[in-house]
Amino acid sequence: MTATLLGLSMATLLATPLDTGSYEIRYTGSLSQVSREGTGKAAKRFSMYCLLTDNQDGQRELSFLVDERGGAGWHWPERFGFITLNEKNQPSNKARIQLLHEHLENHYPLALQQPVFEHFDKIKTTKKFKDGQFEYQVTGKKKIKDFDCLQVEIATNFGRRQTLSVDQKSGLIIAAEQRVFMGQGDQFSLKMELNAFRAVDQERLEELLPPLKTLRQLQIDLGRKENEKKHDLNAKQLAEAKKVLVQLEKEADSTPFSRLASVINRDVKSQLQRTGDVATLAKKYLGKPAQKFELKLLNNSKIESSDLAGKIQVLHFWDYRGEPLDEPYGQVGYLDFLNSRLKKHEVKFIGVAVNPNLADRTQVSGVLRSVRKLKSFMNLSYDIALDDGSLLRKFGDPTKMGAKLPLWVVIDGEGKIVHYHVGFYKINPDEGLRELETVIVAEIKNRRK
Repeated sequence: MTATLLGLSMATLLATPLDTGSYEIRYTGSLSQVSREGTGKAAKRFSMYCLLTDNQDGQRELSFLVDERGGAGWHWPERFGFITLNEKNQPSNKARIQLLHEHLENHYPLALQQPVFEHFDKIKTTKKFKDGQFEYQVTGKKKIKDFDCLQVEIATNFGRRQTLSVDQKSGLIIAAEQRVFMGQGDQFSLKMELNAFRAVDQERLEELLPPLKTLRQLQIDLGRKENEKKHDLNAKQLAEAKKVLVQLEKEADSTPFSRLASVINRDVKSQLQRTGDVATLAKKYLGKPAQKFELKLLNNSKIESSDLAGKIQVLHFWDYRGEPLDEPYGQVGYLDFLNSRLKKHEVKFIGVAVNPNLADRTQVSGVLRSVRKLKSFMNLSYDIALDDGSLLRKFGDPTKMGAKLPLWVVIDGEGKIVHYHVGFYKINPDEGLRELETVIVAEIKNRRK
């Protein structure tokens, strides 16, 4: 790293507030669990790159990119974003800089401090103030990497939550530490520290803006919901990403976004290949007689395919785990609604809990507890069967191709597979599982002819 980015020379650049001009800012940080014995080994390390610029509306624009190592993390569409700052450096849109950490099989979004302190004007004139649920107090001064910093404690009704070291000349965050809780009250320490800073001239800005423009439009075109944790893109999203792969890699070359562009390229190509493989798999089974089967239900009774002769059968292969309850687990609720509404039409819904641990006697009880927990939590009324993967293989296990469950299979009254769908449906909450319902209703009508 060049000398102009470090130490005293970096501090010298920050003689005035960052109200105008363009700046590249980098941080490194870590997340560590805290116990009675003290702070443990880092469970996650991360780096954060930010570009602060003026936008066309006369406001400040903060573009960011986060790279996480350890403890899961966001998929690439959630690793970057754009925050519009008002004249007080407060966000005026919903984008936030966050990590995603996995703890005890659950995923937790963790907010990171933005580079420019949003209350810089206040801490220069007052020692203590309140904003919403947060109380701010300037507790002293501290020298960090040749920066003269004000120490700011941020607290809520639950006690001290965060300590910031703010450069008293510019308002730039030099260091931050906050206390976060996950799981059953497990405490963690989240730290970040300024690693590099430099003013950006026009030539450098012209290199950085094209990939950012492409990434911004791609994010809009993907239309992913806030805090989306699913990695897989749907067909439309893959098509949008594919359009810009070559352009983005070219624009991102020799910029901080080059690695991200490579990640996007590899992931999109991999998902397109997987999508093609799954489509081929579906063609192999659609229109063909379904395999005969015998299943043990969660209530210890058994059901055979011969018992269902003449009925429309809907098999929903999934893991049915009680934890973590990550979205879109709620799609089983829509499935239960269809079961209640359509079972009078001789439609049989069976949830198939797929778990290889069912083949291990020492693991069966744990699997059963988890499945029962989900069934109870969602108040599911349709039957749930148990499968160690044997039945799934009869229907062409899509996980062998890198795809993820669920698998939805609809079998008509003659025993023929008429619908084969891998993954969650894209749904409108007001319509539920419309795609699946349309298939089932069509089969009900066909049977009446």
